[in-house]
Amino acid sequence: MNFKTLNVENDPVAQGFEIGKYDLVVAANVFHATQSLDVTLKHVRKLMKPGAQLLLYEITNNTLMQTGFGFGLLPGWWLSEENYRQWSPLLSVPDWSEHMKRTGFTGVDLSFTDYHDPKNHVSSLMVATASTGDAKPQTRPEVILVTSSSSGISDSVSANLDRTLSRLGVESRICSLLDLQADDFAHKVCIFLGDLQAHPFLLDMAPEQFDGLKKMVTSASGLLWLAAGGGPSCKTPTAELVTGFSRTVRAENPKLKFVTLSLENGRDVESISKYTTQLFDAIFLSGDESVVDNQFAVVDGTIHIPRLVEATYMDKAINAKTNKPRPVEAEFGSDPSRALKMVVGSPGLLDTLHFIDDLLYEQPLADDQVEFKVMASGLNFLDIMVSLGQVIGNQIGIEASGIVTRAGKDSPLKPGDRVAGMLRGSVKTYARTPYKALAKLPDNLSFINAATLPVVFVTAYCVLYDIANVQPGETVLIHAAAGGVGQACIQLAHLRGAEVYATVGSLDKCELLEKGYGIPRDHIFSSRDLTFAQGIKRMTKGRGVDVVVNALSGAALRASWDVIAPFGRFVEIGKVDIYSSARLNMEKFKNNVRFEFLDVSYFGENHEDSFNRVLRAIMQLVAAGKISELRPVTTYPLSRVEEAFRYMQSGAHSGKIVIEPHDDDKVMIMPSQKPTYHFDPNASYVISGGLGGLGRSMASWMVRRGAKNLILLSRFGPVRESGQKLIAELESQGVRVVAPPCDVTSRQTLERVLEDCQNNMPPVKGCIQGSMVLKDAVFANMTLEDYDTAVRPKVHASWNLHEVLPKDMDFFILLSSGSGIVGKGGQANYCVGNAYQDALARYRVSHGLKATVLDLGIILSVGYAAEKIDVMGHLRAQGYAALREEEYHALLDEICNPANSVAPLIRSQISLGFEIPETLRSKGIEFPGWMHEPLFKHIHQIRTIGGNTEESKDSVNYSMLLAGAETLEAAENVITKAIIQKLSRALGIDAATIDSSQPLHAYGVDSLVAVELRTWLSKEMGAEVAVFDMVGDSTIRSLGTFVASRSTLVRLNNGGN
Repeated sequence: MNFKTLNVENDPVAQGFEIGKYDLVVAANVFHATQSLDVTLKHVRKLMKPGAQLLLYEITNNTLMQTGFGFGLLPGWWLSEENYRQWSPLLSVPDWSEHMKRTGFTGVDLSFTDYHDPKNHVSSLMVATASTGDAKPQTRPEVILVTSSSSGISDSVSANLDRTLSRLGVESRICSLLDLQADDFAHKVCIFLGDLQAHPFLLDMAPEQFDGLKKMVTSASGLLWLAAGGGPSCKTPTAELVTGFSRTVRAENPKLKFVTLSLENGRDVESISKYTTQLFDAIFLSGDESVVDNQFAVVDGTIHIPRLVEATYMDKAINAKTNKPRPVEAEFGSDPSRALKMVVGSPGLLDTLHFIDDLLYEQPLADDQVEFKVMASGLNFLDIMVSLGQVIGNQIGIEASGIVTRAGKDSPLKPGDRVAGMLRGSVKTYARTPYKALAKLPDNLSFINAATLPVVFVTAYCVLYDIANVQPGETVLIHAAAGGVGQACIQLAHLRGAEVYATVGSLDKCELLEKGYGIPRDHIFSSRDLTFAQGIKRMTKGRGVDVVVNALSGAALRASWDVIAPFGRFVEIGKVDIYSSARLNMEKFKNNVRFEFLDVSYFGENHEDSFNRVLRAIMQLVAAGKISELRPVTTYPLSRVEEAFRYMQSGAHSGKIVIEPHDDDKVMIMPSQKPTYHFDPNASYVISGGLGGLGRSMASWMVRRGAKNLILLSRFGPVRESGQKLIAELESQGVRVVAPPCDVTSRQTLERVLEDCQNNMPPVKGCIQGSMVLKDAVFANMTLEDYDTAVRPKVHASWNLHEVLPKDMDFFILLSSGSGIVGKGGQANYCVGNAYQDALARYRVSHGLKATVLDLGIILSVGYAAEKIDVMGHLRAQGYAALREEEYHALLDEICNPANSVAPLIRSQISLGFEIPETLRSKGIEFPGWMHEPLFKHIHQIRTIGGNTEESKDSVNYSMLLAGAETLEAAENVITKAIIQKLSRALGIDAATIDSSQPLHAYGVDSLVAVELRTWLSKEMGAEVAVFDMVGDSTIRSLGTFVASRSTLVRLNNGGN
């Protein structure tokens, strides 16, 4: 829908509007407020097509005093310059009608008043039609009322129509189709009554009937075909055979005006005559060229016309199953059946943290494994490194606490036990790990505090007790002592009677150690520089310390190594220098010192017994009250998980950060990619045409989705290698496949084959009917044998399957073709069959049975068109769009779901595989003839808009903005603004307070934030930037300039970067 201003008093052409474009004009209380009604109406008429409608709402009671009192004060109320509008700008309905008649309209055709009582009446809704203007006098065509037999209702209808047409001045005669020669039809309009009989005319025709039909459609100038029992609900599916037939004939013979009329009630002679006369008058007598429709149906006493409309529900379903999904916000526990785990979408971007299905949850437990519902997860610096892409992996969380839900047979832990321990990927709904990685919680320990213990206290215990074996009176230097590991080391060192020296990064952390753990101020040093080494030597009188617990790197590590006392133990728990293979001064070793490294994760995974011993020892210390909780424990719900990561990333925290999940936490969750259902392994599924290319694809897909029993029907059975190979592959997977030769067009044969299957196979719960035979020829040259050969696999086979198979199946799918919709030339027989399948699906649904018909186009890789390269190219040129095999499977996935109820009637038929006009127009491709048919009018309104509006509201297409930048300065502005918005989100500060003339470090951007920013710039801006370029003194604006100069997305007018 487009919006544009129109001043109706001025020439619309001068305002950029097209002449004769519009089918409908709506005006409400606006025309009277113009200077000249005749000028206004002429301008409106100029915009409208012949036969278009004007819907006019106006105050038509011009005797009301209150109307003038109320609106007369407005300057635009009364602009009239005509003499006859002296007392009011308003007109009555008859006056409006007179104005319309002299300005190109038929007058007021319909009028609806607001009140029937004249005392209360104020306004009217009027409908007028744009006249055809210079319509030429029409000669009355000669009509032949064509019957196919000399008895039945067609005799009564023909006699009634003969009298009615005579009153219209139309000469008509009643003839049997078999009595007419080709010359008899020349320049005649035929009204065909042969499809009012009980037996459908277009099915199982005799040779003389087929020849007569050919003569009629190739020689007559017009044809109005009546069919009983058709329409939307299709009481008689065969009544719609002519729908497919007429579409093809129109494509082959455009000079023939071929019109069809489906009648729900095909037994009421007066009703049939009434609607036939109305239609004949409008199309063949009025000379009104605006009547372009050619397919009509009488439904509940009203004539209806068909239109294809966009099936947005199915588009969304297919896109959701085939496109890479995006996380959406939802409650963490909104689907209790889903087990979720946290991942980072793009390593380096913390705002891409989200949850996906935890597929491990569905796997059986090993004998030594335990599963527990996660109640709390401790956050560690390793998780920050993983999420920023600095460490390989995508498992977030390495420690958690919770309640055991399942346990392997070798585990001493049982469901209901409260536990905590270490494992990879602990931020999830349910965690699993070998039982030795867990320990039961003492009663005095909460889940939150328990989640803080495994990593830090196992590390501290191993470092001080197992490796350093610290003794009473020894001195211990603990770096980063206000952190989790640091505080755990302080507690265990004090427990052994050791003297503690510590380093911290801020005054607040210094006060935490002093007040919380009683460490004297002169024993606490800064970790921000190397002065701690001098302080240690001063306090120890040059001797140094017995134990160093080090997490610093580079020069700080070397300074710490320098203060180790003789016989000292240096335990490295950081990884930076280890992974970079840093050098160490070997001279210290002459004093019998030791240097050891501990990776607690590696320890837990490779020394399970030792890890379990340590973890249980810690729990005993907690139970005995000998160690206490860390200070502080900062807890975040899952809904603030990004905030928790950024807080740890900042390095400003002390103690421990814990993530506590709640079912109502709003988090980003990836839509489930798991199948919502599987085919019943204890049921059979029938695929007619199951050994063809498309049938083989469907069979394999169904097996992947759980089907274990398939009945593949074809005329000759598995005589081709492709069919034999399929059956062998499926049987190797434990699938029972029956593929007997079966002519599905024979009910007797079908019943016999299915009865044989019933003796050895479970009951049938679904059917896909894909039988087809092509015998293409222009209808004028088509033989009756070729006609029947293509019709029977579509009509007889489909009806037989409908009749013979159970009525309560999960699905009944008919594979029709888009050619039945467009009317493909040379395929009158095939289109007859396709139209029948469309109708049969509606028939079943109207009787409460499941059914869907798919009007297919091209399917890539599989099927008839894919195997015929010349056919593929021809169909593409005819406006067909290709459907990928995975999209076709997604379509089946939606339809075959056993949880589906019977679809609404309008959803029983799905047409796909057409290019929309907008796409063809953008490619410069001429519209195929069928696209101009009235049936396709609605799809001309569909626009190709990428993405949905919900997504686009919160996202910016930087590639488009940068590609549209005409100057480097414009690109710099786009990028600078984007950087400011990114910093605002990453740092949690208002974008309005960020000054682009300031360097990034002015807002707290350190190397870790810079890593995230670098990843984002590469992904969104197409520019590779070093972290060094961001952490220096360069301003935000200069960074924007630098990125613009590097971006592959910036292309200026000269075409270069």
